[in-house]
Amino acid sequence: MNVLPLLSEIASRGVCIRANGVHLVVSPDKLTYSLITKIQDNKPALIRSLERLRQYADGDDDWQEVVSDPAQFEAFISSVATFEQRQRGEIPAHYTATVYCQTCNKSVPHFSVGADSVKERDWCINGQPAEVTGRTP
Repeated sequence: MNVLPLLSEIASRGVCIRANGVHLVVSPDKLTYSLITKIQDNKPALIRSLERLRQYADGDDDWQEVVSDPAQFEAFISSVATFEQRQRGEIPAHYTATVYCQTCNKSVPHFSVGADSVKERDWCINGQPAEVTGRTP
């Protein structure tokens, strides 16, 4: 079960959550009955997901910083979800622009950059390291 949307909801409500072995540690001051019920109903999946998310962090210090700040945690979850969608070959909903990939020689979906080109190094959605320049119509 994918509980990333639930983790995002928890973070968006200002609740801190982390796994400690087989236990979940949450900041109780902002919990509602509805949220408590969702957490209880999904506890094993939440613990697995939190442990999986922890692997994306750059060490324990970074992970503690991420889970201690609900806004930062919500952004982290969103980034991981986008990364995992791309790994599965899916196009994230916020990829509303198209750019030309000079490595695979194709127009590929990309997030809107608000400019005519993407100058920095990027990874094409086809899994290729690419210099991506210029949006195509």
